[in-house]
Amino acid sequence: MKPTTIPAPLHPSPLRQPSYPLPPYRYVPGVQPHPWRSTEGHHHQDGLPKQVPLWQPGQEWQNHSGFLHGCDLFDRRYFWEAHEMWEEIWHAVPREHTDRALLQLLIQSAACCLKVHMRQAASAQKLLERCRFRRGLCSTVVVDLDGLMADLTAFVDGGDWPLLRFAKG
Repeated sequence: MKPTTIPAPLHPSPLRQPSYPLPPYRYVPGVQPHPWRSTEGHHHQDGLPKQVPLWQPGQEWQNHSGFLHGCDLFDRRYFWEAHEMWEEIWHAVPREHTDRALLQLLIQSAACCLKVHMRQAASAQKLLERCRFRRGLCSTVVVDLDGLMADLTAFVDGGDWPLLRFAKG
């Protein structure tokens, strides 16, 4: 079955980072133009502000505009775009730092959601397993990772679209 567009959420939560515009479409491979490679892509000549620095020791993710934009993209079902946003930050984090595990978990969660939507069950299941592994490596409490894992597991099993909730505390 050919992939389809990702539907927008019916009742989206307020944006955490309203100064970043949302793209005009949710990229699904084979459905819309590739965001960067195609001249019709929504990131071909984007004007998003770049984060300087993308990461620093003691990073407070709840105040990082790029991280928050990735969270907004995820919650609004822009899974490919959220993946790309978080990956840009992930590349700036030193290999030995625990923040990499959090970012990689979020990156893989977004990829998992896209694979579920594209009906690629085996790929989605592999990504879910990677997310479970990464969850064990995360020490941060900015995002409710247990809630994300529960939502992600349910989504892979045919449940509702997952959302990111910030941890209390």
